[in-house]
Amino acid sequence: MIVEGIKVEGFRCFVRSTEVRGFTPSLNVVSAPNGTGKSTLFEALRRALIDHHTVQGVEAEKMRPWGRSVAPTVSVDFSHGGQRYRVHKRFLDDPSCELARWEVDAFVAVDRGERADEKVRALLSRPTAPKGLSREAHWGLAQVLWAPQGMIELGPLGPELATRVRDTLAAQVVGARGAEIERLVEERFRQYFTPQTLKLKTGKRAPEVVRKDEELALARAAVDRARDRHERTAWAQERVGSLRAELTAAERERAIAEQSAQQCEARLRSLDDAERARVDAALREREAEALLRSTKAQVESWRSSRRAVEESERAAADAELALAIARARRDELRTSAAQASEAESSAQRAHEFMRAVEARWQLAEAAERARSDRAQVSATLAALDEAEAALGQALEARGDEAPPSVEDIDAARAAQVQIERSMARLDALSVTVALRAERALVLLREGARDDVASGESVTVRGLGAVELVIEGVGALRVDGPIAESEVASERARLEAARARLQSIERRWETSDARALADKRALIAERAARVRECEVRVRSLGGARTRAECALREQAARAAIEAAGERDEGLARERAAAIEQAARLGDVRALATQRRDADRSLGEAASALAVAVDRAAQRERASNAAREALVSLAREAPAEAECVDAYERAAMALDAAAAAASRAQRAAQGRAEVEREAREAQAKRARAEAEAQALRDALRTEEGRLDELSQGASFTALAKAEEDVARIESDASRLHLEADSVKLLRETLVRCRDEAVAKVSGEVERAAERILSKIAGMERVRVELGETFAPTKARVGDGDGVALEWLSGGEREQVHFAVRLALAEVLAQEERPMVVLDDVLVATDSARLGRVIEVLESASQRMQVIVLTCHPERYARAAGATRIELASGRVSAP
Repeated sequence: MIVEGIKVEGFRCFVRSTEVRGFTPSLNVVSAPNGTGKSTLFEALRRALIDHHTVQGVEAEKMRPWGRSVAPTVSVDFSHGGQRYRVHKRFLDDPSCELARWEVDAFVAVDRGERADEKVRALLSRPTAPKGLSREAHWGLAQVLWAPQGMIELGPLGPELATRVRDTLAAQVVGARGAEIERLVEERFRQYFTPQTLKLKTGKRAPEVVRKDEELALARAAVDRARDRHERTAWAQERVGSLRAELTAAERERAIAEQSAQQCEARLRSLDDAERARVDAALREREAEALLRSTKAQVESWRSSRRAVEESERAAADAELALAIARARRDELRTSAAQASEAESSAQRAHEFMRAVEARWQLAEAAERARSDRAQVSATLAALDEAEAALGQALEARGDEAPPSVEDIDAARAAQVQIERSMARLDALSVTVALRAERALVLLREGARDDVASGESVTVRGLGAVELVIEGVGALRVDGPIAESEVASERARLEAARARLQSIERRWETSDARALADKRALIAERAARVRECEVRVRSLGGARTRAECALREQAARAAIEAAGERDEGLARERAAAIEQAARLGDVRALATQRRDADRSLGEAASALAVAVDRAAQRERASNAAREALVSLAREAPAEAECVDAYERAAMALDAAAAAASRAQRAAQGRAEVEREAREAQAKRARAEAEAQALRDALRTEEGRLDELSQGASFTALAKAEEDVARIESDASRLHLEADSVKLLRETLVRCRDEAVAKVSGEVERAAERILSKIAGMERVRVELGETFAPTKARVGDGDGVALEWLSGGEREQVHFAVRLALAEVLAQEERPMVVLDDVLVATDSARLGRVIEVLESASQRMQVIVLTCHPERYARAAGATRIELASGRVSAP
């Protein structure tokens, strides 16, 4: 592909329509100062030839000019395969793509839209990139041939591009006959396998071996079914024999359970007789218990009467003793109550005298406090005078000057920012025209005349547009990125900001925002001092405090006059009164003791009355107990007779209890026998149910065995196994044939790869030749990885050095040499286009001269386009076509 021209409009810095033409199929040097669009031109070329026209997103939006919403458009004229083409793309807004071909005298559309995108990329790079902004790995051949600004280093090639390089080398190795053999083997291989997965084909186009495998799978399934039927027949026979044995055992278990149930029923009948004997014995035992209780009650009556007499006599004696103790306690408490009353009266008189002396002492102390209060009043009045004086000074320092408002300060700051921003924007939007005269010129600008000598450079700056008149040559007008109206608007904003600053300066004698803020802070600080002094005066009370101090002075004077002086006599008298009161004790405590004594005396009197009453009650109870014992002796049998009758009843009860116990033991086993009977009956029922279930299962299995025996399962199994053996033989033969084809193809591919690996050394040798020429040495070797990216470099037969250990200039020279070497390999099919955008920035002038010689030699086989901001570095390229991007001038070699 050879580029002939490119036209952009609305693409980043190219707001207006800009066209660059004059490219030749050999070496082209495109020069322009920084910031004038060299790299943008390269990006527009890449977008037109690689990216989809429907691309969207944040990265795509960056194609628009700054601050504008126009749709970027790019047109590229190029030739390929002896035909001239033009691709025109419009991005973002109403996107479109058209591929046209030169026919007779004009470009005629070949395709549009998505298909046009695909055809352009196929012409350039063969592999089709995915939709969207393409990454470098999707550039195809451009990944090798195009080097963006600062990106000379060649990374690992994309898989499709690496495959294409290997195929190109392989074509050089195997030749026409080898290629024909590979084609025939590949056709045979594709009859059996899919080339992507290397697996046997399936579906309608499946080979015979696949169909034979399917037939074999069906035959094996038939064998499995026949074997399963045969195994089920044998299992049914075993199951019938097992069920017959289990049925015999179940019948035997049922007979044993029946005999056990009959034995349990006989034992239950004998237990019924024992239960009737137990009931009779229990009746006799109850009659003996009733007689025993009756005789025992008579014996207990005698014994309780005798105990009642003895206990009542003891209680009467205890009551007489308690009565004597209560009378002695009452007399003792009467004496204690009289003593407590006398002590309370003495202490009360001592405390009354102490209070009178204490009152005189308090008056003397009040006078002392009044004198101290007068001193505090004087100190408070002095502090108040001092605070009021400080307040007056703060008010005088504050004055009546108002501080600058926050709005004025913000307005000054905003105006200063607006001035700086407007000046920076006007400076950034200015148009710069640089002119270097190759002969003496007369330059007319803005009514002034300048003489420019030969070789002299002139720079003219302006806003909106710059107009120059070169006498004898013509007029030049350069328009900036914005219109004159936008410049005037920006200037108006600048003047408005300056006017606001002047207005603020007239009011405050300064327009500096920081000075205004400092002034406001100073006035605020003085106001804060005034507030602080006012708070101090308020805290001291002000006039209210003065009135209170006067009242306190008057009260202190009255207290001093009313009280006498504290002297030694008053102190001794006060101490003696306190000692006397302390010695006699607290009046309240003594009163409490007196009340406690009176209460104890009352309680003792009450206790004495209770003791008298209790002694009388005990005497009456003792008399009643003696009378009850006499009455019992008259009415009941004698005590000895009652004891004898009780002993006979006890012996009769023991005999009845023994007989009942024997009967109870005889009847105790009934529950166990009943449980055994229930278990025997349940076991008999289970045995009968199990035997019935076995009979039913035996009938079912015998029927299934008859059904399976009718199918001749062994014969069917033998026939199915014979079919499997026959089909396996055919499938094995077909698999051997397919594997042979696959092995033959793998062998050819391996042999070709080995040959390619040997021939791929040509890429390394080509890179070594180019690099040796650039370095000015006899031999500089380069090692390439599997993806043709350089990994090491070494001089002569020395050890290889990793690229990261080389200097920046050496690294970029190695990658440059490898790119050109790969381009030479790929140039055998079609003359390629190599684009280098300011990539040899670290190469010194001596090696750059040799690089130019390499480029001139390579331009005989490929189109080379060099973008640079230093055209003087390529001045030695005598055969190069030079294009000045800023002026659009093209210089032929």
